Amino acid sequence: MTDKTLEQDQEQAKASLGYILIKGREEANISVESLASQLNLDVSQLINLENNQYKNLGPEIFVKGYIKSYCKILNLNECEVMQSYQSVERNSKENQMQSFSNRFEKETHDSRLMLVSYIVLSIVLGSSGILWWQNQVSKEDVAINASEVDMTLNAQTESSDSADTTFVTEPKISSSINQAQSMSSKEEITAINVQNPTSDLKIAKVNTDTVAPEPLKKVILNKIIMHFSGDSWVEIFDATGERVAFGVKKSGYVMTVNGVAPFAVVLGKQQLVEIELDGEKVDTSSLPTNRLAKFQLPLSL
Repeated sequence: MTDKTLEQDQEQAKASLGYILIKGREEANISVESLASQLNLDVSQLINLENNQYKNLGPEIFVKGYIKSYCKILNLNECEVMQSYQSVERNSKENQMQSFSNRFEKETHDSRLMLVSYIVLSIVLGSSGILWWQNQVSKEDVAINASEVDMTLNAQTESSDSADTTFVTEPKISSSINQAQSMSSKEEITAINVQNPTSDLKIAKVNTDTVAPEPLKKVILNKIIMHFSGDSWVEIFDATGERVAFGVKKSGYVMTVNGVAPFAVVLGKQQLVEIELDGEKVDTSSLPTNRLAKFQLPLSL
């Protein structure tokens, strides 16, 4: 602490009300106890008054009365003493205002700090939530892709089995037809030989040339309409072995296919699909719902 600061403190102490009162009492050679009894105060109250401690002395009007009585007993200049008291009172109020201002600034700073903390916490929580949501979405996509792959593999296996059956059946039917035609030709030639043995070759040749070819049968196509209320996988083969539908169909899609009945159908989530065959609705309530549904259209076949 510098000399200048010591001088300022000493000047402030000399200008204080307590200093003036103590100096006046000591010059009058009056003890604290004697003066306290003359002022009708306790010794502790008088000491508080001389030490500028006014809080325990009651309301301000009482403090001013004590000071005036003090001045009268010690013959002090009441105006100067009261001015010192007002100066002390003003400084006290200024200190209170300064304390309130400091407290307000501190609370403002704390509130700003809390606001920044809340903003940072919100950003951290929001980022964590977004990362969690993205992970969940990616897991769902992987699960959906895995299920679609399984459904595709199962469908391909079924289609290969049905294709093998079709290809095996068609040659058998063709060979049976060829055998029947050859047998009928042989029987006809034999009958002709019995009736006219001398012209076997000519008659057989004439009959062979004059046999009219059978007219081609008109192929009748059947129409399937499927209404998808949810994402579903489908594969359809018609009676000729041609695959007329394949793949995952989205919700809201309406699929129309034509082919020769009966149809071999493999359908995932069949409860989400409404089926019409040649304009008539197909009841699929009896089909399984917890796995791929494999059935033929029409269902009566």
